[in-house]
Amino acid sequence: MINEIKRRLKEHKVVKVKIGIEVEDRKKFAEEIANKVGAKLIEVRGFTFILVKVDKS
Repeated sequence: MINEIKRRLKEHKVVKVKIGIEVEDRKKFAEEIANKVGAKLIEVRGFTFILVKVDKS
């Protein structure tokens, strides 16, 4: 899953991800994914969160 998110961020810069598993704290889960893929977490709404690619300029 991490590799797929990285690939899509490379192509699209903004990615919407749906959480398909049961997690206790969705915001914390989304933050962990954002850190793993090198992206910025924009929003968590229900079981969906939005990531934006961070430019390393």
